[in-house]
Amino acid sequence: MLEGWVKLYRTLTENDLWLEKPFSKGQAWVDLLLITNHKKGIVKIKNGLTFPVKRGECGYSILGLADRWGWSRGKVDRFLLSLKDEKMISITDIKTDTKTSSKMDTLNRSVIKVIQYEEYQGTDTKTSSKTGNKTDTKRTLNGHKQECKEGINLLHKLIQGGLKIQKEFMPIIEDWLDYKKDRKEIYKSEKGLKAFVNRLVKFSSGNVESAKEIIETSMANGWKGIFELKTPQKNSENHSGYVENFLPVMAIKAEKEAKEQEKLKKAFENIKTRQQASDFICARLLSVLGNANKEDEFWERHWVVELEKTYKITKEQIYKKLKNNGG
Repeated sequence: MLEGWVKLYRTLTENDLWLEKPFSKGQAWVDLLLITNHKKGIVKIKNGLTFPVKRGECGYSILGLADRWGWSRGKVDRFLLSLKDEKMISITDIKTDTKTSSKMDTLNRSVIKVIQYEEYQGTDTKTSSKTGNKTDTKRTLNGHKQECKEGINLLHKLIQGGLKIQKEFMPIIEDWLDYKKDRKEIYKSEKGLKAFVNRLVKFSSGNVESAKEIIETSMANGWKGIFELKTPQKNSENHSGYVENFLPVMAIKAEKEAKEQEKLKKAFENIKTRQQASDFICARLLSVLGNANKEDEFWERHWVVELEKTYKITKEQIYKKLKNNGG
């Protein structure tokens, strides 16, 4: 087993190579050690509030860590909880003295304390190397084994086998693998994991934000798998239906009405006698009888009014004629 010390300067946390995202779990653990306060300090939060941090404590919020490591909030949450379960860190909720403030959410507004910080950073080389390094090495190996069990190794095999995955999709997929591990639903074959990746790409149309929303929706609902997002496409569907179905129908109807109007115009122009005018009105009126609104509109049409005035025809005469004819 390896023993001894490797000194790391905190300026490493500003190196572009170190900050390349997404972080691995081992990298995140080391990064947490590097950004942990080595002396007392004060951390500012929203609304001008502050809280003190001691040596060995970290004042980063869950959102800050998610942004720093290139992870989702859920993945950071689960990672910190796993460290807590391994007794590598402790987590304390932040409390304020203001009357309007309430206790902050766990892990979102909290102080993260590295339990064996003094052993990692102490001057007693013999003691520290035996206790700190052994514990750290053991836990790092455990973390590596967990990653393998989560399907990370299968994912890399798929990539090596030719499966193309966007770099931005990697932390999203790893977040899902963490979730499946917690549910004890680990992918055991490349075929199953490949099917998941293909479905994620298909459902998200290759969009990173959509993929992230799909994963977070499934995790929030405790679903076993992923599903396509239900996006409001009602308007576009209606528009598509309107173009494909309604417009052709309207075109046919308009053409038919145009022919009827032309026929009506010729018939109207051929009227020469009172009898012809009366027959013409009766024929047209039969098509609207039974509908009060249309019947009222019928008698207001300009050509009906014109025929009534020209040939001295009244409504009563027309209805009497229709009745006598059995209309």
